[in-house]
Amino acid sequence: MKPTSVAPAYAALYPLLAEAAREKGYALTIHGTLGRDMDVVAIPWAEKPSDPFETVVHIANVVRAFVTEPE
Repeated sequence: MKPTSVAPAYAALYPLLAEAAREKGYALTIHGTLGRDMDVVAIPWAEKPSDPFETVVHIANVVRAFVTEPE
């Protein structure tokens, strides 16, 4: 029997991530297989989207994760 896939969990998380990105002026899409991780791409969609780092922090806050400042 094959190992259990985490892809359904990623699929369930996507609407929450996409809405958080939309709030900051970005469209979010999934890239990749969802086999080991979930790769997402944020595409500026609004006329004046938020700063990219601010957007990442907002998305992290929505899912109760944390982000460290870039060096």
